[in-house]
Amino acid sequence: MIIRIITEDKNPELIRHHCAQAFDAFTMYRGLGYWKGTPEPSVTIEIVITEQKYETEYNKLKEMISRAETLAKKIKTSNNQEAVLVEYIHATTALI
Repeated sequence: MIIRIITEDKNPELIRHHCAQAFDAFTMYRGLGYWKGTPEPSVTIEIVITEQKYETEYNKLKEMISRAETLAKKIKTSNNQEAVLVEYIHATTALI
């Protein structure tokens, strides 16, 4: 599974801090998003769940989703945003 959190690019150090508290590994990349027709700098946080046990154990996967939602809420509050987008993408992943 891939979990993406897309938010306004504000307080990048605080966002990184929140991410590091929630997950051992993640990727952040910057882009340009649009909210209600207005362009704004954005950051995408990508969390890839590679361990096979998370794909098969419902409770572990549910825990990862809960962590991501908690992280999104912290970012939303820290950045004083109306909304933060969270995507759940079912994918087969492997570390090689």
